[in-house]
Amino acid sequence: MVDFSRRLEADEVGTIARFNACVVDIFNPRIEHHGGRTVRLAGDGALLEFPSAVEEIQCAIEYPSAFRSPIRPNKPVV
Repeated sequence: MVDFSRRLEADEVGTIARFNACVVDIFNPRIEHHGGRTVRLAGDGALLEFPSAVEEIQCAIEYPSAFRSPIRPNKPVV
């Protein structure tokens, strides 16, 4: 999430709610699709495990595009 710390200071409850929604709606499905699992979340960082480096790289390549708006593709959704 862009400016996570600044957003957290300005609106902790709203920022955490938006971040959690991203985890549930975008992050987890991508990871599961590639056979991965979340080991630990820490702030806006994550420790993930995948069955292979190929699956990890494919997930990493797809991940940023999940945050792009279909209407404004050059502007992140969050």
